[in-house]
Amino acid sequence: ELCRTEGDPYSELLGRILNAYLREEIEAGGADRVRAAPLVASLADPALLPLLYELASKGDPAARTVAIDALGRLASPSALAFLTGLLRDPDPSVRAQAARRLGRSGVEMATAHLGALLEDERETVRMAAAEGLARAGDHRATPVLLQGLSSPQASMRMQAAEALGLLGKREVAPALLELLTDPDDYVRLYAAEALARLGETEGLTLLHRTLEHPSVSLRLYAAEAFSNLGDSSPRPLLHRVVADPGMAKGVRLYAAWILGRLEDPSGIEHIRGLLQDADPYVRLRAAWTLGEIGNP
Repeated sequence: ELCRTEGDPYSELLGRILNAYLREEIEAGGADRVRAAPLVASLADPALLPLLYELASKGDPAARTVAIDALGRLASPSALAFLTGLLRDPDPSVRAQAARRLGRSGVEMATAHLGALLEDERETVRMAAAEGLARAGDHRATPVLLQGLSSPQASMRMQAAEALGLLGKREVAPALLELLTDPDDYVRLYAAEALARLGETEGLTLLHRTLEHPSVSLRLYAAEAFSNLGDSSPRPLLHRVVADPGMAKGVRLYAAWILGRLEDPSGIEHIRGLLQDADPYVRLRAAWTLGEIGNP
């Protein structure tokens, strides 16, 4: 609330108050550290940056990963250099988060260090590094991602399929085609989207078929995949979901968000209506959804 007071929100006195409060929260540990991390990250105050580095350095792993994510979003040379140092952290979740954020920074200096993690003992770390390299267009990621397609964990298979689609090598299409018969519904959809990115019709065929699936969740995920591809095919489905009062509000918001990504104004109008909903959670989700779409 102090940050929203009128006048200069970053006066020296206010900076001291916030710094003292957040340091107390950080030292409290546990859930308080996790709560403090995004608050520190949201304050664009240089006086508070040391707290963000402190949060990312030690203590609760959940708070550390939140702080690492925030530092990655800053994308400053000093933040990226700091994250590079965390690639050698003993905690695998910290190594993985640092690799993920470095890869998404798109900075060549940052991604240059990810190759070493392709041999990490933990699958999550190897996959995070491979994903980061794939986003940077580095084909060194390919062998690890292909191996990830056969991981016993569905989340790893999904991550590998998505990254291979972003990497854009058509030679991996046969391996992705095998995933179209995966026992997990969402793995099949991730593989289908990746194949569609590579220009393979089998991927689009499965996505179109999923738009008629009995599960609303799967239909909407397929619709989101189409929006990622810039394809407006699911608009009729999305209009039906948004207009259906029998659907849960969260489901209708999800459909409206996809419409917004497709630059369909009807989605924006539906979300705007929910900004006055009696349920504060619905209002929060509606506002967040507009922010995600980027609509003023």
